[in-house]
Amino acid sequence: MLKNISVSAKGFIAFGILATIAIAASTFIYNRALVANHQVAESELVNQLVDTITEFSADLSVTDLNLKTFLLTGKREYSAAAESGIAEIQDDIGKLEKLFTDEAPSEVPKLKEAFTAVGEWRTKIVERQISLMRDPQTVELARAIEVTGEGEKFAKIFNESLQAVKSAMATRAASSAATQHDALGIVESVSLIASIVVGIAAVLMGFLNFQLVSRPLGNLAEATSRLANGDLDVNIEQGGKDEIGRMAGSMQIFREAAIANKRLEAEAEGNRKKAEADRIADQQRAEAD
Repeated sequence: MLKNISVSAKGFIAFGILATIAIAASTFIYNRALVANHQVAESELVNQLVDTITEFSADLSVTDLNLKTFLLTGKREYSAAAESGIAEIQDDIGKLEKLFTDEAPSEVPKLKEAFTAVGEWRTKIVERQISLMRDPQTVELARAIEVTGEGEKFAKIFNESLQAVKSAMATRAASSAATQHDALGIVESVSLIASIVVGIAAVLMGFLNFQLVSRPLGNLAEATSRLANGDLDVNIEQGGKDEIGRMAGSMQIFREAAIANKRLEAEAEGNRKKAEADRIADQQRAEAD
């Protein structure tokens, strides 16, 4: 069937097959690369969320430390630092809630539990202790609140809620890393397989080109040269319906015509010699008479 397809069509088919393999592999690799890039962005986002939570927790610890130092020393700069920290924490809560609502809505309930604990710690512990410390008669009462363990209760709720959020973020980061690793592994595998397939296809196309184009052309060129030198016994291999096959058919017609001409020439030469022999014989009989 391939012998009946034109040489140019064979070339287009070979190019089309190789191009199709390359395009399919490139499209798949591009898709997996997009997945990997998305997972990289996902990992960066998770890291940002975790860093924000860690920074929030650190601000809270610094504020608590300033409050405890104020309770021990009574120095107003620690009170001011604690109040400034509380204001900053309130601002961070709004930013964190918006960030998690946009990027990790499933973790918002746990995060709100932590924020609720922070709010109760602020109103029931921090603001109350600072207010009591401002009156010399209630300083000891402010310090006594510290030993009730109420602050530690809020801290425990806060830490547990925040730890749950961090654990969820760690799970999300691990899933993202696994997906990224899988995508990159598939890219490597497909790249290798595509290279092998393209190589095999190229070798196959080269073999078919030799069998269907180069070899028949070489045989036809040799036959043409022998015909030009007068060798009419040459065997012209008949191909299909492509250009090479049509050329071989034309050369076969030329060969048959040359053989017919040679046969006619031989017959004419034989007739001429016979006529000449007859003429000489007639002349000799006439001279004898």
